[in-house]
Amino acid sequence: MKNILFITSRNAATDILLERTMESANRNNLHINIEVINEQDGMARLQQNPPDLTLFSPSMRFYLNDRISKGLPEDAVIEVVDSRVYGSLDGRAMLETIAKGLGLDGVIRFL
Repeated sequence: MKNILFITSRNAATDILLERTMESANRNNLHINIEVINEQDGMARLQQNPPDLTLFSPSMRFYLNDRISKGLPEDAVIEVVDSRVYGSLDGRAMLETIAKGLGLDGVIRFL
C-alpha cells in the first residue's frame, strides 16, 4: 500500500475528487491510502513520517517555494495537482498524477 499525503483545504470538491480517484484506483487494483491535511499540519506530518508521495492542490503550490520547501525532507516526492484536474474533479487524471509521482506511469490501465 502506498501512502499519499494531499495538502489542501478540505471541501466538498476535494471529497468528490478523492472518491473518484479511489474508485479509479480500485478498478486498477492500485492500493493507495490518501490522507488529506491542511498546509500547517502537513508540514509537521511531512517531517515526522514522510509518505510515499505528497500532493499539493493547485492553491497550495505557492507554499512550496516559500514556507514548506524549507523543511521538506531531501527525499520527499512531491507533485502539484494540475488546476484542470482539480477543477474537473477527474479521478482518473488525479490517479495519473499519483502514478507519475509514484513512478507507476506504465502500470495503470485506466479501466
